[in-house]
Amino acid sequence: MPCCFSTLCYRRVFSFLLVFIAAIVWSCPNAVGDDISWIGGDGGDWFNIYNWSPNQLPGFDHAIIDGGYASIVDGEAGDSALLLDIGFDGSGGLNQTGGILHTSQIRLGYLIGSSGTYTLSGGTLDAGTIWIGTNGETEGVFNFVGGTLLASGIIIQGYRKLNVFPVSTWSRKSAFQPAMRRFM
Repeated sequence: MPCCFSTLCYRRVFSFLLVFIAAIVWSCPNAVGDDISWIGGDGGDWFNIYNWSPNQLPGFDHAIIDGGYASIVDGEAGDSALLLDIGFDGSGGLNQTGGILHTSQIRLGYLIGSSGTYTLSGGTLDAGTIWIGTNGETEGVFNFVGGTLLASGIIIQGYRKLNVFPVSTWSRKSAFQPAMRRFM
């Protein structure tokens, strides 16, 4: 029998592929990314690298806005953050009046005593899940004044605020479930 049909050949090919894939995975940078922290104060531009520490825009990273408000006026923050924490262990905010922000998940107020506010009054927010408050001892506020919100879910925990004004466009995968306080 030729080598390609023997069990030994399959084992060798499998072993080679396993070692090759492991080498690629170990040589790649961390898939979750780094913590990128907001240092831009109040009203700083999201797209200015000097408003972030280290001096880079969030990519596939954990972006944290504590101690100030970031602003998105125009531009597109493509694949901006794998996770965006607004009020991780302090207080922070994000005002979006234009442009496009893509993120997998937003948490407004994460650790006990923290608070986060997101105001969407223009542009497009393309988010996976938005958590408004993550436990009973955080404060989360999402003001949806205008623009377009694309989200697969909005989860409200505790007595947090979701303010929706009638001039907005919202796309979701299914309806709000009042008993669970979830948009899914």
